[in-house]
Amino acid sequence: VAGAAPASVDDYTDVAASVSYAFTPNLSLTLDGSNLIDEKYTQYLGTKDYLAGSYSTGRRYMLTLRANF
Repeated sequence: VAGAAPASVDDYTDVAASVSYAFTPNLSLTLDGSNLIDEKYTQYLGTKDYLAGSYSTGRRYMLTLRANF
């Protein structure tokens, strides 16, 4: 937004992993996970004196079954 103070975020770590298994050349299953250590991050407006918020997306998982025809 024009004229708004610049926002900054403290350093944080986002650990993600993926594992996949091919049942056949045409059928596979994949499990993906992100933010596995449930890291929170903090955002500031301008300087660290002005806390904008502390956020967490929580751990996220996605299971995918893929079939090729």
